[in-house]
Amino acid sequence: LYENVLATGGYDGSLLFWIISGKESRPYVQAHVPAAHEGAIWSMDWHPAGHLLCTGSNDRTCKFWSRMRPGSVKEDYYNGYIREVSELDILKSVGQDPP
Repeated sequence: LYENVLATGGYDGSLLFWIISGKESRPYVQAHVPAAHEGAIWSMDWHPAGHLLCTGSNDRTCKFWSRMRPGSVKEDYYNGYIREVSELDILKSVGQDPP
């Protein structure tokens, strides 16, 4: 579905979505999420259909990122990538420490 999108995770917890082919002659960053995780991103995997990305981090969380489908209205801050709420986000919002 999105064969021209490459996702990379950083040691600083940042997440980048690259466009690696298309009109531009060189790859370019389509979206940058500077604080996707509080720790280094160690693993990530795409859903087979290509619309969902799961990231795993040294902060002991997994987060899911969904890709807007072609023709969808932009409704977020990351150029088409929406972060799902994690258990850690919920615990932080009520002032609890993670297990």
